[in-house]
Amino acid sequence: MTEIINFASRKMPHYNFTNFALWKVMIDGWLWTTTEHFYQASKFEKDSENYLKVRAAKTPSVAAKLGRELKMERPENWDELKDNVMWVALNAKFDQYEHMRNELLETGDAILVEHRKADSYWGDGGDGSGINMLGFQLIALRHLYREEKEEYVSLVRDLFKQKYEGPNLLGVRQSGAKLIVSTNDIDLAIRLPGNYLGVSIEITTYKNVTMIGAERS
Repeated sequence: MTEIINFASRKMPHYNFTNFALWKVMIDGWLWTTTEHFYQASKFEKDSENYLKVRAAKTPSVAAKLGRELKMERPENWDELKDNVMWVALNAKFDQYEHMRNELLETGDAILVEHRKADSYWGDGGDGSGINMLGFQLIALRHLYREEKEEYVSLVRDLFKQKYEGPNLLGVRQSGAKLIVSTNDIDLAIRLPGNYLGVSIEITTYKNVTMIGAERS
């Protein structure tokens, strides 16, 4: 049976895996108090009043609160941007701290779960019903550190499919170090990123095509 490692609060192991852990990170020439500060500030235009307000927050909890309170001012495509923003933050933190990188590698093949009731996207919602995107990004990062490139791209493919699943996403297949994405919706094609969690995306748009069930990759 695959081991499951839950993390979230200071009372639980691997608190370093959370974005609230007090480790400074250098990203884009700025020294951030925590990865939570960077993630929340990224919801706003760089160097704007809100960006600087979040960056200067005294604690990661205050930064998170500000990011939520000012949500009406975030970009319309934030849902498309946020996964890659978090990926940048995690890479920076684990690249810059060797002991943290070793802590991640020591989890072996365990499934990592941010066990947080208040978050059903980055966490598991507290009852396993959430997406646990943070946990899966950490697993993807672990694959990279272990140079398991095929497993890394495969996991990124699964996360991409889950995020954009719908009748207009015809297929997502792995081709070497990139993903080949097929859609019959030009609007969806425009919204899709050219890169997802470090994996290049190649998009093909078809007109009047429907693929269902076993035909979908």
